[in-house]
Amino acid sequence: MSKRLLVLVSAIALLAGTAVSDARSGSLLATSGTWTMTGDPNESITNGRSYAFSAPNDGLELGSGFGSNGISVFARPAGTSDLWDATFWAPTGQQLLPGVYSNARRFPDALHPGLDVGGAGHGCNQVTGDFTIIDVSYGPYGYLNSVHLTFEQHCEGFAAALRGEINLTGPPAPPELRVHVTVDATSGFDRADGSLQLHGTISCSRTVQAGFNGQLFETTKNGEASAFLHYFSQDAGQDCSPKPTRWKIKVISETGNSFTAGTLRTELTASAFDDYYTAYDGFVIFATDTLSTTLTAKPGG
Repeated sequence: MSKRLLVLVSAIALLAGTAVSDARSGSLLATSGTWTMTGDPNESITNGRSYAFSAPNDGLELGSGFGSNGISVFARPAGTSDLWDATFWAPTGQQLLPGVYSNARRFPDALHPGLDVGGAGHGCNQVTGDFTIIDVSYGPYGYLNSVHLTFEQHCEGFAAALRGEINLTGPPAPPELRVHVTVDATSGFDRADGSLQLHGTISCSRTVQAGFNGQLFETTKNGEASAFLHYFSQDAGQDCSPKPTRWKIKVISETGNSFTAGTLRTELTASAFDDYYTAYDGFVIFATDTLSTTLTAKPGG
């Protein structure tokens, strides 16, 4: 990412920060499903008991704040102050997909998947076990739509096992943000100061703050003329919206050579802050659109 684009997207994130949605990082209430588990006698997490949690009454949450490398599940059983959590990772650098994940450890590495189930004040320091992803569905940016899995966990190397099944569905994934920028094929050239008037449109799939950076080039008889381009929707007093918004900027060459009437090349990168998926994933996400085209400069506006 160029330094100028980084400045643009950072400004958009800063100004859009107050509009971040209700999605907290990587975890949302499940709309339906269950989490059941049973421990062997002397199993340290459950003390040999069985548990059954169901959505929505038991505060079940699912999420993938790790992208699609891992998933997490939480339960806050009704009538208790307990918190249960279960986390499952693919080996480092891999996507968590349907299949059997054997030789799991508490923390994943390149050779071992990760597994960690605990709650109500009980947990493992060292974990061995395995789990099977029966089905998993993702939306944009690793959003976890649903998961169905079974697991077996052993604490501290003991034979006693905790076995369980999780089958949960979350809210439908919101559409990811889209941004689109255009530049008109003809620009106005002012002979008095050698400036150009560029214009075009910018649109976003929902109303947000957006902008673009870019560069304009022209090969003249005296050499190359060029200038950096910058537009930010808030500078124009309006947000980017699904209806294409007209933009106009005045450009003067930043080299020793002036622009002239003729053919120019432009490269633009538009960026818009996706507040929903930024909140969900816990890192800043932008929608972008890149344009590379030629245009004609003619005298006039």
